[in-house]
Amino acid sequence: MWKGWTLLISNAFLQVPMNAGRIFYNDLAVFTSTDSSELKVFNLKEKKWESIRANGKVFYATVCRNSKNPTFVWHSYIRGETSEVYIFNKRIRQITDDRKGVYESYAVCWVSKDTTLVVYKSDTGIVSHLILPDGKDIETVVKRARRSWQHSLPSLSKSKNYYQLAWSGDLDKEHKVFHARSKDGINWEGVGYIDFGEMVSITAWDSLVFVGYEDKNLSDVFLAISRNEGETFRKIRMTEDPYLTRSAMVGFDGKVLTFCYINFRNGFPQLFCKRSKDLGRTWTKPRLISRPDRTKPVNFYSLSDDGRYVAIIYTDNSLEIKRF
Repeated sequence: MWKGWTLLISNAFLQVPMNAGRIFYNDLAVFTSTDSSELKVFNLKEKKWESIRANGKVFYATVCRNSKNPTFVWHSYIRGETSEVYIFNKRIRQITDDRKGVYESYAVCWVSKDTTLVVYKSDTGIVSHLILPDGKDIETVVKRARRSWQHSLPSLSKSKNYYQLAWSGDLDKEHKVFHARSKDGINWEGVGYIDFGEMVSITAWDSLVFVGYEDKNLSDVFLAISRNEGETFRKIRMTEDPYLTRSAMVGFDGKVLTFCYINFRNGFPQLFCKRSKDLGRTWTKPRLISRPDRTKPVNFYSLSDDGRYVAIIYTDNSLEIKRF
């Protein structure tokens, strides 16, 4: 269940978004370099880098899921006054308005035929932005925020009939994991919270929905599973480790469920993963994915799936990509 290959790229000092979205799809991985106005795209098939020039300083680029043509979203700081969301599909397009002092960030996206759904965090809350084939845009506030810091880090997937959206938010001074679903990317239903927690990752397959998240109060990571497209969830505590455990991410390739997290049991951040062949009923023992060298602590990581396999990308002074 752990067979796969590893690609190691040395001396690639890249900013990899932690739980900011799926940065890998269809053999393409996208990154943002610190203090750069370029997206760095790595093609695993051709083993080569490409660059996409963008406006402003680029942060948190993600790959649009289900896209035939390479499609990416990110946010850029313009003049230090505002942050806008952009999308690239053959050309760059700005999808948010230039509103002075408004920071719109952490975008994720999904392509369905000729329709593209982008979800991002704004000062107004969690916002969905649907781009239709005729070029028209429809924007909806999924969950409004009173303050900019109340919601963050959306994660997006698609089940059989619904877009599935999860994010972390502040409600009554408690961090909670929110979930919503939509058939059309415009009208969102079931907007509410699953559990206490933050740093959210979601993936879906047919009627199955999996949400990974952390609870800092318990210093542990959890998995919420739905078998009815997000109508109801059951929750599993994934480690019960006495050592600090953070940053849960989940992926599913149609057969095997993969759950990863950062653990400090050895005094520095290391990346561990567990796998399940029976949809979370039983799990393998935790496997160390990063290197057992305290001079190479894991800085950032992202887990992605594309229906064929699960890929894990992390940095520890170099960049490593693992595929299962």
